[in-house]
Amino acid sequence: MAVQVSSKKTSKFIDHWAYFPWGIAAILFLAIFFSGSTTKVQLNKEVKATEEEPVKVGTLELDPKKPGALKIDVKSSFPSNHWVVYELQLVDQQGQVIASAIDEAWWEKGTWREQGESGTWSESDLLGGLDLKSQNLEKIDLVIAVLESGTRAGQSANLTVSFRVNATSGVIQTKHLFWGSVCSAILGILAIKATKVSGQKVISRKIADSDPKGRTVLGGEDRLIHVQIKTRFDENVPSHARINLRINNGLGEKVYDNTERIVPKITKVESLGAVVVSKVGIRESFFIFQERGSYSFQVQVEPDQPVEWTSLDVREGAQSLTAIDVAEIKQIPASGKQKHITME
Repeated sequence: MAVQVSSKKTSKFIDHWAYFPWGIAAILFLAIFFSGSTTKVQLNKEVKATEEEPVKVGTLELDPKKPGALKIDVKSSFPSNHWVVYELQLVDQQGQVIASAIDEAWWEKGTWREQGESGTWSESDLLGGLDLKSQNLEKIDLVIAVLESGTRAGQSANLTVSFRVNATSGVIQTKHLFWGSVCSAILGILAIKATKVSGQKVISRKIADSDPKGRTVLGGEDRLIHVQIKTRFDENVPSHARINLRINNGLGEKVYDNTERIVPKITKVESLGAVVVSKVGIRESFFIFQERGSYSFQVQVEPDQPVEWTSLDVREGAQSLTAIDVAEIKQIPASGKQKHITME
């Protein structure tokens, strides 16, 4: 049986879904970056209100076609050791309240004395607000009404409260976008790692030598075979090493024989409390076997004296992240002498 081995670069097995979370993360990041360009300050004003006299702050415009929401921020101001309950009302042109929010503000301060020392303290919660996204294009009035006020001692008070009101349209909550982009990036990392080890592991051998081998049934025109050979050397390994991979078919006939030079990279391993410096070399190869059948994979690492261990992993049905070089192996029935093609 003659063997035809051809090498080609293909994008057929790229897992495009591995990049999908990164696309989402990029879109969310761009949304955060450009979120400031959609905002527009419609109102920035200070008003005063009492329990008897609600006050109209101003008129706002709602446009559902524009991105983001209408954000109303309110900071109240009144004497210390008092509290205030107030209501924000959004009133349409017919006088109907379409949205409202009740907030409570307070401010407490005092002095402290301890072991001959003294000072002052102050605590407050003066911020409130309302977010709104309308389905209709309309103009609304913003009204603030003081509902109740009192002192820290529990007495009622008819305070005149100052409110600093800022209304901004087109506001996008970037906090949610930020965490969404972070989660998408994490999913993207996991997806890439999963793609690198995709497929069914059909051979997994690791020996304390330089020549692991294994046999399994695999192949098919649309099934990518990923072979990874990893070997660890001691410090005596030269700057370059060689890893030979030989593949035989079910009849013991050689269908592939190729040697690659690798450059071992330094790695540090902690053993028994001491840091041991060693070097690791990796060879990765991709195949397509046109005929499904039984194949043996044999590895030989040279030089073998400094080899501490070598592993052979073969995965069937693998996927890739980029275009890859694939060795396509096709066995052709032929009469007469057998022909082998060896890749060097």
